[in-house]
Amino acid sequence: MRSTRTPKNTAVQIIAAQLARECREDSRSPRESESASLALSMTARRIVCGVVATSLTIGALFAIPLYEPLHSFALFWVCTLTFTFCATEAASSLYATVVGMRAPPSESESVAIVPSKALTVKSVVVVPTLLIDLPAVERLIEALRLHFLSNREGRIYFGLLTDFPDANAETTSLDQIILEAVIRGIRELNDNYRSSAGERFFLLHRPRLWAQAQGKWTGYERKRGIILQFNEFLSTANLHAFSHHAGPIMELLGANYVITLDDDNELPDGGALKLVEHMLKPENKPVIDAGHNIVSAGHGVLQPAIQRAVRHGASRYQRLQLAPTNEGCNLGLIYHRFHGEGLFVGKGIYCVKTFQAVLSKRFPQDILLSHDILEGFYLRCGFVTDVHVTEEVPRAVPLSLARLLRWMRGDLQAAAWSLRRAPQLENPQTYNPLSALSRWKLIDRVRCNHVPCAMLICLVSGFLLSGFEGYMLTSVVLLQSLPFAARIVVPLFIRHSSQNSTGAYLGCVTTPAHGISCIPHDVLRGALFFATLPSLAWTCCTATFLSLWRLHVTRRRLLDWTTSAQVERRVGDQLVSHLLAYRANLVIAGAYVTLLLSGNTHPSVCDQVLVILWVIAPIWSWWLAQPAGIESEARVTTGLTIEGSRIQPLHANRRD
Repeated sequence: MRSTRTPKNTAVQIIAAQLARECREDSRSPRESESASLALSMTARRIVCGVVATSLTIGALFAIPLYEPLHSFALFWVCTLTFTFCATEAASSLYATVVGMRAPPSESESVAIVPSKALTVKSVVVVPTLLIDLPAVERLIEALRLHFLSNREGRIYFGLLTDFPDANAETTSLDQIILEAVIRGIRELNDNYRSSAGERFFLLHRPRLWAQAQGKWTGYERKRGIILQFNEFLSTANLHAFSHHAGPIMELLGANYVITLDDDNELPDGGALKLVEHMLKPENKPVIDAGHNIVSAGHGVLQPAIQRAVRHGASRYQRLQLAPTNEGCNLGLIYHRFHGEGLFVGKGIYCVKTFQAVLSKRFPQDILLSHDILEGFYLRCGFVTDVHVTEEVPRAVPLSLARLLRWMRGDLQAAAWSLRRAPQLENPQTYNPLSALSRWKLIDRVRCNHVPCAMLICLVSGFLLSGFEGYMLTSVVLLQSLPFAARIVVPLFIRHSSQNSTGAYLGCVTTPAHGISCIPHDVLRGALFFATLPSLAWTCCTATFLSLWRLHVTRRRLLDWTTSAQVERRVGDQLVSHLLAYRANLVIAGAYVTLLLSGNTHPSVCDQVLVILWVIAPIWSWWLAQPAGIESEARVTTGLTIEGSRIQPLHANRRD
């Protein structure tokens, strides 16, 4: 066996080279349709290189005017790299918009399946969740009922996979009361909706176990653990992991597919059966590479489109987030469209046998918070465009920040899988079978999480470098505005057909008139983004520090997780909660005022505008969290989203 030494390259260079090799290998198998031919020619290397080149160009253009005033070559290069990093988000969106609008009309995505075949396939809809309190139980039972009412057809069962929240003891005084309530709710559903097909609702509940790494009593491996144990039950009828159950659980044995949802999701009418139909299509049949134990063709999991919604009335913040936007295409959807691999965000349908074969003994314990994305890579996640699962928008900025902190920690903990060797359950470091495209996505998510930090550095440097305040602020505003401006300008230069269904589902097909009509909402969202920027950057830094400290020093509390309902209950609607969420704003504003009082600097108009915006941000956030005054039980949706920037929920309509 030969071994060769290679020069030490950066991670990006290594991945770009592997992408090129993979695309050359793929090109040996020509496809029939025009869109598939474009998929072969539109290589992942071109996407990566295009984004990097565009970012470098934009960064250099913004940094060149600073070359002479700075009187320092080293400082000039620092500014260039900072501007380049800030420009990566704009470059990604701009590049995706151009590529998406040039995509040819896509043919029917796949061969039609006779509905009667899907009707005979046994499938299960599950909601892994925590039993927090009695009101939460009522919401879960109602959500399960709604899932059933919109998906009565087929051999589909609906159930809850539940744990209790973390505790310092194995049991608490409320455990039995809450458990009896959820069991009673499941039995009532079965009594009320019993049919010739029998009972359709079930519950599987796990006891708390002592987790040494967490220092608490908790459910084994949280959501990832309960999904693995549920799959084991479906395959072997082994109930050892569950302490309580209700409903026709033995009828679940042998189920082919599982649809997993979050507790704030809602399936559309017939959505479950459509997802089963898609899994049954020949081109989606998963093929496992026996050598690397990874899905190499077809799809082991399919991700539906995610539509954000308001189902219980809306706050002003929710209305602002749901308003039309000029934001460009999502680069993650471009990946899926041209390479057949998307991102799995924990809501979708998977093949039980494939999941068990590939993932049952794959990941090490007590390390993965965001396991969904890695599961999607190993199972080769696909994307379904005709099934839209709704997801509720957070009611306030502090709730978005708390969710972003959890997402960022998860992305950083999963970043180890972007290397050539990745952690495994039985071997701490072994060959990483993930494709270069999947590994690049992990790097790109970490990159995206830290863009707000680079933007804040630019603005703060404007404070410290006298005479550059206006230029720095203008540059950052322009960089943030580029994706929105592209939606207005690009259609003037790139022609697209009204029949371009590809560009439509990528979110790229638009008109200048529509773009202009969205400007007022985009301006408001942009102002909210800059008002929140210090706290957003603080969230990024906190997530980075916690992840690195826990990964490499303490090896504890890596699975710390708080549900959205718990965060909402803790934050509440009080102004003090918003003041605490924006403490980074107040610290930076206070430091600036201290500099002014020391007499070492003179305030400029741009400085004053930014500081005032950061000081009033908590009050603005509290006002946005109040009810909008327009109660509506109808869903309010904003189109297809699936993956992308983690910073966008604060000022635009992209999903996580």
